[in-house]
Amino acid sequence: MILMFFILRSPNYIKPNEIYEYNARNGSTRLLWKKEVPDYNSENFITRQTFYPSKDGTLIPMYISHQKDLKINQNTPLLLYGYGGFDISILPSFRERYLAWMKMGGIVAVPNLRGGGEYGEEWHRQGMLDNKQNVFDDFIAAAEYLHNQKLSSLEEQLSRDDQMEVFWWEQRCFRDLIYLV
Repeated sequence: MILMFFILRSPNYIKPNEIYEYNARNGSTRLLWKKEVPDYNSENFITRQTFYPSKDGTLIPMYISHQKDLKINQNTPLLLYGYGGFDISILPSFRERYLAWMKMGGIVAVPNLRGGGEYGEEWHRQGMLDNKQNVFDDFIAAAEYLHNQKLSSLEEQLSRDDQMEVFWWEQRCFRDLIYLV
């Protein structure tokens, strides 16, 4: 009997990981392990992918997750997380910190900024070295898109990026100054 084990990761931010046993002989699967999250039902949450234009017109993919019955308006708290660099892919996966935010009535938005590896080497190169500004423009455009879609106001957005948060606020303030001139 030939058995292969693999981890089936959920392609979104709302379903915890599961591990299945796969029988290559007959194609059957059997659940071996499932991450248990107390008081949680993934059916009460939704993740959708959308695309928004960056400053140069490039369409940037973004995942948006929240409770299904959430009343969304410009006062809805929003956590915007992004990273674009070093060919690191930010792929959809379940995270307890995002779940906690969503359970408190927030929205989680994760754009796939250029510089990451999500869409191959060209995507990566578009966000490195002399093209690094694209990463910041992609992140700013994500915040503006969410604001324009009335998913949150710029005041209610919390940006989270271990490497880029300071740059985001510098870019935002600099852009606001340009608009005032």
